[in-house]
Amino acid sequence: MIKVKVSEEKVAKDEEDIKAIIKYVQVDLKMLKSKAEKEKTISILNELIGQKE
Repeated sequence: MIKVKVSEEKVAKDEEDIKAIIKYVQVDLKMLKSKAEKEKTISILNELIGQKE
């Protein structure tokens, strides 16, 4: 098994990039939420867009 270590700075930068994309680009949130639910990442998406589950 390969273990990957990601720095906290990179994670924070990636989160900020995703928030900016969602904020400034026309994104179909309904479709995005549907895909996130299928991929079991809905809690991450909700955290990024500031919604409670």
